[in-house]
Amino acid sequence: MSGLLWIAIGLGAAILELALPGVFLIWVAGAAWMTGLASLALGVTSPFVQVPLFSVLSVASVAVAVRRRRSAAGPASPPNDADAIIGARGVAPAAIEGRGRLEIGGTSWEIIAEGPVERGGTVVVTAREGNLLRVARSED
Repeated sequence: MSGLLWIAIGLGAAILELALPGVFLIWVAGAAWMTGLASLALGVTSPFVQVPLFSVLSVASVAVAVRRRRSAAGPASPPNDADAIIGARGVAPAAIEGRGRLEIGGTSWEIIAEGPVERGGTVVVTAREGNLLRVARSED
């Protein structure tokens, strides 16, 4: 196979990369270009040499891209512990009997108070049910 054919294959893969979502075919295109350039520079015309070279270059380029992408993303974010709010404390802005709203940790929550809470009273979160918090009057 001619080295120019590999360069044309790489151009076709690059054009497909522009038309399709994702970032994968550009690495295959690069491998095809490198295979074509190596074939032209070294005078290798045998497909028994070019196809394995292309295969190795494709796998290597994709592996390098995946590794770089993972390292560029930085460390994984810590898991989201939705129940971490249990035990948090807040101050009632108004008297609460039953349902109400309360700001805890900078977020306004809908709450169900387990018993009456006077204005300015401190409450502690005892349970979370979706976006609803159950609170009880704190004895502190």
